[in-house]
Amino acid sequence: GIILSGTGSDGAAGIHAIKAAGGFTFSQDPETAKYNGMPQSAIDTGSVDWILPPETMGAEISLIVLNRGLIPVATQAASAPATLKTLLGKVRSRTKVDFSQYKEPTLWRRIERRMAANHVSTLQDYLQVVDDTPVELDRLCKDILISVTAFFRDSDAFARLDKVVGDILANKQPGDDIRVWTAGCATGEEAYSLAILFSERLGASFDQYRLQIFATDIDLDAMALARRGVFAAASLAHMDRSRIRAHFTPHGDRYEINKNLRDVVIFARQDLVQDPPFLRLDLISCRNVLIYFQSELQARLLSVFHYALNPGAYLFLGKSEGIFQQEALFGVVDKEGRLYRRHGVAARLPLLRSEMAIPAAGLNQHLRPAKPTTPLGFENILLEAAGRYFIPTSILINGKFEIRHIHGDASRLLNVSPGKPAFDLISLIRRELRTEVQVLMRQAQVKQTVAHGRPRHIKALDPNRGVRLSVHPVLAPGNETLFMVCIEWIPAPAGKNTIEDSNNVTNKELEDELAATREHLQTLVEELETSNEEMQALNEEIQASNEEMQASNEELEASNEELQSTNEELATVNEELQIKTAETQELNIELECIQNSVDYPLLVLDQKSALQRFNSAAARLFRLGVAQIGRHLRDLALPDMPDLVTDSQQVIDTQNALDRQIVNANRRHYALHIAPLLRDAQRSAGVILLF
Repeated sequence: GIILSGTGSDGAAGIHAIKAAGGFTFSQDPETAKYNGMPQSAIDTGSVDWILPPETMGAEISLIVLNRGLIPVATQAASAPATLKTLLGKVRSRTKVDFSQYKEPTLWRRIERRMAANHVSTLQDYLQVVDDTPVELDRLCKDILISVTAFFRDSDAFARLDKVVGDILANKQPGDDIRVWTAGCATGEEAYSLAILFSERLGASFDQYRLQIFATDIDLDAMALARRGVFAAASLAHMDRSRIRAHFTPHGDRYEINKNLRDVVIFARQDLVQDPPFLRLDLISCRNVLIYFQSELQARLLSVFHYALNPGAYLFLGKSEGIFQQEALFGVVDKEGRLYRRHGVAARLPLLRSEMAIPAAGLNQHLRPAKPTTPLGFENILLEAAGRYFIPTSILINGKFEIRHIHGDASRLLNVSPGKPAFDLISLIRRELRTEVQVLMRQAQVKQTVAHGRPRHIKALDPNRGVRLSVHPVLAPGNETLFMVCIEWIPAPAGKNTIEDSNNVTNKELEDELAATREHLQTLVEELETSNEEMQALNEEIQASNEEMQASNEELEASNEELQSTNEELATVNEELQIKTAETQELNIELECIQNSVDYPLLVLDQKSALQRFNSAAARLFRLGVAQIGRHLRDLALPDMPDLVTDSQQVIDTQNALDRQIVNANRRHYALHIAPLLRDAQRSAGVILLF
């Protein structure tokens, strides 16, 4: 699509639709256009790829045609399966947007488009482009996110939704909250369409309800347009004229949504894949968004919507979408309108998607040849062998007891309990050692030194050997704090029978467990005291913040009163100006009546001899009209009167009146009186000519 010089906003909507369909868009540089209205309107949509003078567009289009489709992307993708993952990882690292669960055909179409725009024909070349020019990742992200929306898109579906809006309001009372979420709002047309539906249903009682429409999208540029609430006339062309008059204010060839509707729509950036939802909602509208996602992500998002909705609340989807992935969570209200209702089953928020691992730089690393062993490689071999034969069984954990790595055979110490699996050390280690691990861990955290436990003999673990635990703080790169839990096996003392009396063993185990429990209780008491102090400090901070908020609120109230006072003063000044304007109009009418009552032709000129006023007699004699106001005396179609301009300038310069007789070419005689028009005693404002 190409937009050239022209007035108005024609073509802006078409440019957006062309780009959404995978096309390329050009606009003439407004500085080179005779009329910049159409190019600027197209650029304001954010959907223009190139802003160029007309003479350079042809060369750019030729390059695109030469490069696009030279090698099908699907063929290249099959030969390099890691390429897409690598590219999406780069996009996510820069833009924080995860496209890993988008449908691949959509992704490949957008990638092929950006390849043609950058004049490259292979995916490897495109990866080099994004490495050299990281801003290209932003452009690819924006291309993938581009969407087409409109006011009351699919009018039949919105007519069916209007009935659901009536059902929602039937259960509401004045003062109640009405909470609506529009997921994937793009440039805001759908969110404002919902606001219009609620406004028309509520009528005069609109302000009596607390309506909130949360409109979210991941595209900040699209939301910037949505927040303005100003739309081209073309985007409203299919709407009813009465609806436009009721809810929009015209500004030239654009229309602005009324303030009462703009105030109920709250725009915010949100990534459906990663961010938590809004809650206690009466209606969710997510139209033509799920179609871009894979089935697994669709199912998870439907679970998120189910969790966010109130019991019995409604879900509004696009005409190509459905709930077949989660049919147990919703009931069908209107299949044709894609309207569904939340079932009253227990709701639980599904886990949000975790951080996607970014692939290492480079492709096909498994094909790289093995490097020869270096002296450093021999050192690593030695350290690995020493660790295998001399370092005791060890478990690397973080401050939350989550296991990061295990060295040696720890199978006799770790057990997996029935039920939901857990991978923290406290859940996996034998019950007899749990308390001691917690105590030693606490000591190592507080003192930042090695914490050693007492030798323990646990018959069920090993009848011939004892065990001793120790916890070592470990320095690690990054912000994560790590600890190494070492398990040291202690052989039985020489000369002692390896099988002790079972009663003595049992008593010893009980004594050890009792001592460990006492240490653990002491540790818990210390932790509780520390937590109490922290809570006290936090409480004081909250109180201080509360006082600051109260002070800020008082300042805002004072500012509000000042603004109200200023507004009243402005209203008073406006009334006075209106009175003065009315008085000036009355004086002007009286002056026109007076000058028209004079039978002699009368002309009033300014200092530059330009016509300012004339009476009806002058209009008849000299055939003057409104079009002659402001024209110079010499340009007026007056009868041949020599020296008239010179005489007028003389009176302006000398400020002395002049009388003379004039005979024109038709032998008509005129008695001319030229008087100065004085603004005050010193300044001349022009002359008055009386014939």
